[in-house]
Amino acid sequence: MARGSKAAVATSAMTLFHIAGVDAGHVRGVAEVPGAVPALVAALAAGGKVTMASYGALCRIAETEPGLAKRVAAAPEVLPALVAAMGTGSQAAIYCSGALGNIMSANPAFPRRVVETPGGLPALIAAMAGGNNAATNCAAALITIMSAGRAFERRVVETPGALPALVASMADGGNAAANCAGALCTMTGGGPALVQSVAETPGALRALVAAMASDGPGAFNGAKALLRIAVVSAELAQRVAKVPGMVPALASAMAFGDDAALASIMAMNAMAQTEPSLAQHVAEVPGALSALVATMAGGGECAPSPCSAALVLI
Repeated sequence: MARGSKAAVATSAMTLFHIAGVDAGHVRGVAEVPGAVPALVAALAAGGKVTMASYGALCRIAETEPGLAKRVAAAPEVLPALVAAMGTGSQAAIYCSGALGNIMSANPAFPRRVVETPGGLPALIAAMAGGNNAATNCAAALITIMSAGRAFERRVVETPGALPALVASMADGGNAAANCAGALCTMTGGGPALVQSVAETPGALRALVAAMASDGPGAFNGAKALLRIAVVSAELAQRVAKVPGMVPALASAMAFGDDAALASIMAMNAMAQTEPSLAQHVAEVPGALSALVATMAGGGECAPSPCSAALVLI
């Protein structure tokens, strides 16, 4: 029999990968075959096309629905296998980080297990260099990990290279920028020490300002992170205010919807209330005063209060 030969294993893995790509029903068909998921996990260590087909199939299974993600999570040695395979190339970074993110979302115990897996966090950080899609998935996985508790936020921040990797990946724009801004925003919710770590990372404040240029999650995440940084101390409020393009970006983000608008307004207010020079700085930016007034006139129930406060301080 051909069973067990390298060529047979590679061809079988590729066939399963293609079948799982047809639709959700075929994904379930593959996943529910007894022994299929463990076999795919074991094949991750084979190298070459076998590894590629295996992590591709596992990612498709994990992303289809929570029940299938739990099936992947239950496979023996799945975490070490995915972590090891993640570093084998840019496609591996995309698929393996996506699979990790999905199984963590499906199983509340898995963020801790990923953190405790040797090399787990460093692998996610390194995989962010694999391009926009890889950075998007890795940042989402890091957000899931940090959402498990303050201790996990600290573990991510303390992982060598984590903050620079997030900042660097924001330059890719799109979903990567939005998710990386979300990861930085999550970190700034972890207390003054983590806020300081984010603020002191070269390029972080500029990257958060740039993230506000998009009408979507990036604008909200950028504005909220900057707000959290600005309210920690007068020194940090001054640093936020002095980032080139900061106040114009906040004024522009106020047009993007309730969440981004409110975070932007509150960030302006945080700077304006710190000291008169920062209030003057906000007032002198073209469009800032008119944006605050316009939001007071046409905003939601929560808009007038921070807008009023900012205008009084100015």
